[in-house]
Amino acid sequence: MHTIVTGGTIDEEEVAAALAVVAAVLESEAAALTQPGEPTMPGWVVGARLITQGLRPTRVPTVPRWHTIERLRRAERASTGIVGQ
Repeated sequence: MHTIVTGGTIDEEEVAAALAVVAAVLESEAAALTQPGEPTMPGWVVGARLITQGLRPTRVPTVPRWHTIERLRRAERASTGIVGQ
């Protein structure tokens, strides 16, 4: 976003319009914060959507962080070696 500052003077109508826009944006953000969030979908719905997209749903017992996500990604590609043949 680029802001261009001109040497012209700002009249009262432009100031009132700018303040009205700022007030409307602040009001809409405040209304969005007070509204309860959308209800979360049950796990089976999310799992079914993943399956229809060709993905395998996984259930992780801990909150996924980068190190757990990386460990799970590596474990998915790992093999049991010669024992698993």
